[in-house]
Amino acid sequence: RTPSNGGDPIHASSPRYAPDGDKIAVIDWDTDDLWVVDASSGASYKVTNIGDVYGYCWSPGGAHFVFSTWDEKLKRVPSEGGSPRDITPD
Repeated sequence: RTPSNGGDPIHASSPRYAPDGDKIAVIDWDTDDLWVVDASSGASYKVTNIGDVYGYCWSPGGAHFVFSTWDEKLKRVPSEGGSPRDITPD
């Protein structure tokens, strides 16, 4: 199923399964934000709200994402959503 943005489907790209296989993360092609979709129910939620996600991966336990931004910084965000934290030194 395609995640929705307030009822409208998003343009999902770069799907990746969570380590436990229960969820799938995707990037919204239009906004460059990260979304998570429940693989069974299709329920979805937005993880980031910065519009700058590029090249991401789940942490081994599935609790976080690590991703790069277009300006080549590494960030970390909880898989339930929240404020991304820089992990690249200035």
